Amino acid sequence: MTRVGIIKGSKIARPKNAQSGQARLLQVQIGSALQTVQLVPGAGEDVNPQDDAVVVILEIDGVKLGVATFDGITPTANEGERRIYAYDSTGNVLGRIKFKANGKVFIGNAGGNLRTQLDNALTALNTFSGAAAQAAITAGGSSSVALAAAIVALMAPLFTAVVNAQTAIDAVLDTSE
Repeated sequence: MTRVGIIKGSKIARPKNAQSGQARLLQVQIGSALQTVQLVPGAGEDVNPQDDAVVVILEIDGVKLGVATFDGITPTANEGERRIYAYDSTGNVLGRIKFKANGKVFIGNAGGNLRTQLDNALTALNTFSGAAAQAAITAGGSSSVALAAAIVALMAPLFTAVVNAQTAIDAVLDTSE
């Protein structure tokens, strides 16, 4: 039997028909009744859908399995792509990862995207070690005082660029799982 319900909560526990192991159990409103449903995500996935998402339920030998969920967010992945995202209770997409059909990966959030922030950091490093740095050192002459002054003049914009890139990267990436 196939049914549709609305998620009202979840917990991780041993399903009542299981000998061992843990699973995500959803509290689902089906009609006027609140029932427990075991969520069965795809292999390699751990997901906890927001409350009020829709879940498709299959009942097999008396065991209710949530086999698909829908959160109401408009799909945007192109053919051959996979998009994974987190969203808040109002449906705003926050962080996202998109595996593109061309083999590239996009990682981003409202603070920007990882590729742009890394490009900015590399540009800052290239500016420091590139032709502009060499020209500044050459123009400064050969005395140690002139060389030190040229290096100090290059360090300030490099430091600013690296700090700005680090701040932007921190806005996109988290260091904890």
